[in-house]
Amino acid sequence: MAPSSGDIFKLAEANACWAPQDLLCMEEHTFIRNVELLGAVRGFSPPQLMTLKEKAVQVWDMPSYWKEYHITSLGRIALALNESELQQLDLSSIDTVASLSRQTEWTPGQ
Repeated sequence: MAPSSGDIFKLAEANACWAPQDLLCMEEHTFIRNVELLGAVRGFSPPQLMTLKEKAVQVWDMPSYWKEYHITSLGRIALALNESELQQLDLSSIDTVASLSRQTEWTPGQ
């Protein structure tokens, strides 16, 4: 069962209980409306973050097309971006760089 906007809002940190396949089935408008809330969930596992990144690609296209507001809304979901995807991002805005630098769990390769 895919999460609804109401589910996501009510569950807050408990959104970490969603299975990756449920997150992938989320409606596009639900993802767009709630990406910042989902990006703030500290309990998501790497497979869940990867699924949410895949959802972002479904909704917004490849990272090279993402605008500043897309990148800054990702929160922890950005941790699922691989080195190649990170290189595609438009980092010309200090706000974008600041948003990414707030994440503390980057791997050395990223």
